[in-house]
Amino acid sequence: MISKIKNIIIILLIFSSCNKVENNTQNTYKEKYRPQFHFSPPSGWMNDPNGMFYLNGNYHLFYQHYPEDNVWGPMHWAHTVSKDLIHWENKPIAIYPDGNNYIFSGSAIVDTENKSGLGNGENPPILAFYTNHDMFLERMWNETKEDRYIHVETQHIAYSQDLGNTWIKYDKNPVIDNPGFRDYRDPKVTWSEEYKKWFIALASRDRIIFYLSENLIDWEYISEFTGLGEMNGVWECPDLFPLVDEDGKKKWVLFVSINKSSPNGGSGTQYFIGDFNGKEFIVDENFLGDEKSIWIDYGSDNYAGVTWNNTSDNLKFRKFIGWMSNWKYGQLVPTSKWRSAMTIPRNVTLIKESDRYRLKFSSINLQKIESTSYEETVSSQLNLEESLNRILLSEISTDSFEINFKNNKENLSIKFSSGIFEIDRSNFQTETGFDDNKRTLELGTFRKRFINKQTANFKSKVSSLEILLDNSSIEIFVNEGSLVMSDVFFYNSRFNVIEFSGLDDSLIEHQVLESIW
Repeated sequence: MISKIKNIIIILLIFSSCNKVENNTQNTYKEKYRPQFHFSPPSGWMNDPNGMFYLNGNYHLFYQHYPEDNVWGPMHWAHTVSKDLIHWENKPIAIYPDGNNYIFSGSAIVDTENKSGLGNGENPPILAFYTNHDMFLERMWNETKEDRYIHVETQHIAYSQDLGNTWIKYDKNPVIDNPGFRDYRDPKVTWSEEYKKWFIALASRDRIIFYLSENLIDWEYISEFTGLGEMNGVWECPDLFPLVDEDGKKKWVLFVSINKSSPNGGSGTQYFIGDFNGKEFIVDENFLGDEKSIWIDYGSDNYAGVTWNNTSDNLKFRKFIGWMSNWKYGQLVPTSKWRSAMTIPRNVTLIKESDRYRLKFSSINLQKIESTSYEETVSSQLNLEESLNRILLSEISTDSFEINFKNNKENLSIKFSSGIFEIDRSNFQTETGFDDNKRTLELGTFRKRFINKQTANFKSKVSSLEILLDNSSIEIFVNEGSLVMSDVFFYNSRFNVIEFSGLDDSLIEHQVLESIW
């Protein structure tokens, strides 16, 4: 019988007023609140990750970007590259808007066999599929609601003949025209080795529409998926791909982001597991059980995440990254030179729990940036206040670190604070624990106006926990990513102590993480 969990994990992140961030270019990546091991743009606004592919040892990441301001504006595709998914090299902006035409979200693939005919004979062409959003049509549609203006969004291609360095807009765009839907966007292209075809998953209103192609230029409508999961909001940013579990059983996975109505408010991403027969995606009959929806992340700050293309042929994993923010407040957070960061990249794997398939989202290995390691067996450290153990961050002098522990007991609490004996309520604190009856993970956030407490339910005994704390974010991975919560926060005074209690003979490892910049 699955053990029950004894205490509730509570994380209270209290927001208070914040100081103005310096805009001096000499302080890039050193500003207050700037993440030190998560990707963030050098300046300007960022949201959805786009166009992710792997080629010649490089992970390419594009993202929605407005370089002229730190709020949403005319969308560009910005570009960054990494060899290890930890250190990033910023590249020139890849795709620019053209007049009223904004470059919305999408995906990119490596056309190895030049099926599109867009290669130059020297390198395989890289094709970026994106939504062209016509702001003129949007304004006219909003004013008149006339059908002739409803075709706001169409699907376009830009291609690269030099391995992603420069991009050319296809002269015969759009490759998929709008069938009459105001919301019609975010094409995610996937190659199926089984069916020897390319498939597009495209979001429209409350459904995902599937298309297929053999040459990446001509696309045929094949089916739609709708009617399950959370539907109170516009669906966005789909992803469709196969995975195999440890026994070699293959299933298909569909990600669906929704711009509101996530478990803790605002935007979030749900997923479905089932089968895809080359035409239709069919969810496993018992996948949802008595739940309305299953979510990638139960915190407030992981949206529009998708996976890298061209990374693995063995189907045992996919690499994932998400936008670490929320549309409810993303443009209001107290940073001035830049806004937003990405989550830590994650490995997506397929597991079977009882009679249901589920996904695990485990963080990538951060060993490359671990500068100092502290390892303690808690049973030998219970000399402070009976069953209480502390890590003094003032002695470590860091804003970014990782904590891992293996837990053999069922009563656990962890508290981050800016004071040892008294909690200053003008700052924030986090407390974590497990409750035998509720079996929940709870987080409080900086956003008093939006959400003070978030909750996620889980059924298994907590045997391991990983906590990633960066300058303005926290990510918690329960049981190697069986449940994840991600949140951003903004402080007035930094943490200087972490307190543990109820760990008994558990093993704690905590590492200082160096800046990737």
